[in-house]
Amino acid sequence: MSSRASSKGQPPSISTLLIDWHLSKFKYELRGGAKRVGCSGTWQLISARLLMNPTAQNEISDDLESVILIMEWMALRFHRHSLSHRQKRLKVHVQQFFEWREEDNETHRDIGGDDKHHQWLNGRRDWALSHSNVMPAFAKLLDSLLILAHNHYLALEARAVQPFQPIKPIFQKSKQVRLAQLPPMQPEKQAAWLEPDRSSAAAVLSGKLCLATHDEIIKVFLQAYQALHGRLAFDKLGDQFSCIGMAREKFSLVEDTKQLKKHTTSD
Repeated sequence: MSSRASSKGQPPSISTLLIDWHLSKFKYELRGGAKRVGCSGTWQLISARLLMNPTAQNEISDDLESVILIMEWMALRFHRHSLSHRQKRLKVHVQQFFEWREEDNETHRDIGGDDKHHQWLNGRRDWALSHSNVMPAFAKLLDSLLILAHNHYLALEARAVQPFQPIKPIFQKSKQVRLAQLPPMQPEKQAAWLEPDRSSAAAVLSGKLCLATHDEIIKVFLQAYQALHGRLAFDKLGDQFSCIGMAREKFSLVEDTKQLKKHTTSD
């Protein structure tokens, strides 16, 4: 965004650039109002818990899950993986995992997130990074984030869904936060990585809500930083979503359905 001074008494001229054009909406789509009242966010990056339960109260874990989903999105889009040479399969995965939604018959709200929930609960993806072409630190970071989400959702199984309770906004001055000095980098073989705990019973009984606070996810990112040991590598590819129509509205199954419905109605 840029701002230019204007003549005296006139407001400044402001120019902006929409960087996520492929996620923008047509005017007719805005007539239906918000998909999730009282909650903002990009559908593709909203947590599985909120997508499956539209009336649930937003929690810290939902915001941290969005961070993990951004990492998944970027890995699929700019790094070599098992779907890099399977464009049709990649398109289907992105549509189903990030885009899928339908209207709930009872609440008439949009719901989704089934594939996200399935991945977090099982702790496994149906694709994998190409470890020979990707920095080991990044690959391990992605796996460690998956483990956090996996253990968190195992623990969530023991909790009842919390209904949304509207509350009055409270405005307070932000507290001054001092950023801790980053620890020294360590050779990758010496960096302690979060080991997977795939025991559902152990995770649920211990109440292992790994995303309930920032502690675990910060630890994982710090471990990734330590493991770099100054060995940065340019392992990114070109935009792998461009071949499946990322820049067009018809990339999305949702958009395809809307366009079909629009043309059917007009006919």
